[in-house]
Formats: sequence, structure tokens, C-alpha cells
Amino acid sequence: MRVEIKKLTTAAMMTAIAVSLSTFCIPVGASKCFPIQHLLNVLAGIFLGPWYAVGFAFSTSLIRNLMGTGILGAMLCYPVAKLLLGNGEAVLFTYVLPFLVSVTGGSLMATVLLFGVHRSGVLARFNQMIGNS
Repeated sequence: MRVEIKKLTTAAMMTAIAVSLSTFCIPVGASKCFPIQHLLNVLAGIFLGPWYAVGFAFSTSLIRNLMGTGILGAMLCYPVAKLLLGNGEAVLFTYVLPFLVSVTGGSLMATVLLFGVHRSGVLARFNQMIGNS
């Protein structure tokens, strides 16, 4: 397997951005939307291709899950809410809905961003710069 240094470096920088901006949120009703990871997942899939995008998403998710976020973190909140805090109304997927709000928000932001960079010609230049045809 040939390692493309430009794509690997771009994936590493995107991982650093995703982890460092993972606390950025947009209030949406009763929940908060954390769209950066999802925004960058879409961008990585388009700019880097499937294998580098999977590596980027896995690396970022692993780091973020070790920090206690994501679906696993949301599902692990259930026993804390039910047993330790005495919240008998908590159900296993209580905290998954806010995650879905983040997925939708990040995907919409990526769509708007990609539309803008495509129309401006930046997308073609970036693809050429990192070695995509």
C-alpha cells in the first residue's frame, strides 16, 4: 500500500482540528449540536477518499471516545443517570437524540461549505494540491 504523505498529513491535521474543536456547540432547542466531527467526516470523504477518510474518522473518534464523547459515551450516561443520580425516567437511548442532532447539523454545514468552495473553484485547486485528479 502506497502512503501518500499529503493525504496523510491532511488527515492528521483534520484529526487535530476535529478533536480540538469538539467542544464547539450550537444550542438547538433542549439539546446542543456538536457539528465539527460530522462536518470534517464529510470533507475527508470528499477530499481524501474512502481509506484516508476512514482512518481520519477512526482516529478522531477513538480520541474523542477516550475523552468520553460520542454514542458510547451517551449510552454510558444511562447507568450514571439511572443508578447514581436516581433518575428512574432515563432510558438507554436518552442521550442518542442529541448526537443525531449533531450529525444532521454537521452534515448540513458540510453541504453548504462544499457548495461554496466548489462554486469558487477552491475545491478543484485543493484536490489538485493534495494529488486528487
